[in-house]
Amino acid sequence: MSSSPLRPVLLVNPRICSPKNARLPLSLLALGAVLEGKREYALVDGNLDPGAAGTVLAHLDRAPHSLVGLTVMPGPQVGPAIAISEAVRARFPDVPIAWGGYFPSLYPEAALNSTYVDVVVRGAGEETLLEVLARVDDGSAAGGRGRLELSGVRGVTWKRDEAIVHEADRPWREPDGFPPLPIDRLGDVSPYLARTFLGRRTGVHQAALGCRYRCSFCGVVSMFGGKTLLSGPARMLAAVEELRDRHGADAIQFYDNNFFDSEESSVPILEALSRAGLPYWCYARPDTLAGFSSRTWELARRSGLRMAYVGAEAGSDRALRAMHKGTKVEQTFEVARRSREYGVIPEFSFVLGGPEDPEGEVENTLRFVRKLKAIHPECEVILYFYTPTPQRDPDRARRTLDGRVVWGGYDALYYFGADRSSRRERRPRTEQLLAEHFFTTFPQLQGVRFSHAWAGMIDTCTRFTAFWHRAMGDKVVAVQGYTGLGVGASRFGARVALELLEGLDTPRTQLELVRRRPLPFPPEPLRLPLIEITRRSTLRAQVDGGRRNLWLRSLDRFGLGFDS
Repeated sequence: MSSSPLRPVLLVNPRICSPKNARLPLSLLALGAVLEGKREYALVDGNLDPGAAGTVLAHLDRAPHSLVGLTVMPGPQVGPAIAISEAVRARFPDVPIAWGGYFPSLYPEAALNSTYVDVVVRGAGEETLLEVLARVDDGSAAGGRGRLELSGVRGVTWKRDEAIVHEADRPWREPDGFPPLPIDRLGDVSPYLARTFLGRRTGVHQAALGCRYRCSFCGVVSMFGGKTLLSGPARMLAAVEELRDRHGADAIQFYDNNFFDSEESSVPILEALSRAGLPYWCYARPDTLAGFSSRTWELARRSGLRMAYVGAEAGSDRALRAMHKGTKVEQTFEVARRSREYGVIPEFSFVLGGPEDPEGEVENTLRFVRKLKAIHPECEVILYFYTPTPQRDPDRARRTLDGRVVWGGYDALYYFGADRSSRRERRPRTEQLLAEHFFTTFPQLQGVRFSHAWAGMIDTCTRFTAFWHRAMGDKVVAVQGYTGLGVGASRFGARVALELLEGLDTPRTQLELVRRRPLPFPPEPLRLPLIEITRRSTLRAQVDGGRRNLWLRSLDRFGLGFDS
């Protein structure tokens, strides 16, 4: 081990939301907790710091650092994480860069298939971070990041001579085995305490980790492998009281993947929360809540439970079985009845559609929602559309009859005068971009050759969704403007068209979506520059954590835009 002073560590939360939606960066605080008293470290939160990349570089300018670690969720956080990592690599090429969190844990090869990530920390990061830093400190990284040797460090994926190496998984540990979160490191936490339904200064906390259920649509399964690691009531109460007494929180949102694991484990938690005296929100399953005794429901009411996000998911037991949910619709009804009795507002979430009978399940779920609202009029309903989870394994990608992988996607282009000539069917820059996306998703296929490439037109409109119009004395109904929304939207559009042809008055034909047509695109020469401004603004938002500029916000107000 080197006798020189330990260099500091920089932990970064790239932008994922606007400052008004920022919450405590729990993942960074968990890492900071194990560094307390061992070495200096700093936290940079891109949700509050619009110049996070510059702040990171300023830290590195002031003193040499052992490592820069970024937490990365799939979606809008990936772009800002890449921008910060590229900036660090360009100015400080010898500083190791580590990515952790959901995205690199689920897609480690995709994260490492770059010039700006040296190591991926999969799953829990506290112990792994300490072991990685020990390797850096003992000189295995002397002479630069290229000599970082991580053999035997559980929970990492790294590169040895440009070859990707997956070390063994690190077992998850119960939260009580780690130090409390160093919230004081953030200074004034007022920007993280949001006004919500629960209170004026709502804090957040995660007591337990994971979920022991294996719902087929949930990313938590891939992360935790069907495990739940519970926190003791004493630790949870201490964290809640710190937020209340030191930082002025008057309500709590619990980010546990499944707050009520069982009635037996929930009672001590509810008793502890009764002493805290704060209203709170949490995630819950309908089968667990439906199984609570009247005594436990009363305890939940006294503990401050005001709202629970309940994964109802579907309106039929058949659909629930297909999702491997492990619940029944009657349990959701029971939760609605009990919640009303004990003054709790449930937020019921549903997944609309599905691969087997999307149209039928949508209709069935909407009927089920009406029954729930009749039982508990104050319940809230959150609807999601079924979306297949992207597959990392190329063997599960779409293949042609002769065994080729079919790959498509980005990007949307418009040519002056709506030029649809055949010369627009090939664009090398777009084909190169598609290839880059393919190899980022399947880095193990580097070097394969694309034998065919083609393009096609996207039928769109200013509101991105289908619209209907009649012709020939209402004997013909046409549906246009799908904007690539897929089979589910096409089935809906066809059903509405048939009902319009038959002159039927149905809930679908009465929708404003059906009755009103979208505004037309402006004529040339205005159309091309306006579309280009919109397209470039959308691209900028994608790499800026989803932040939409004034132009996009103005279009949103009128329901207008342009995208693929």
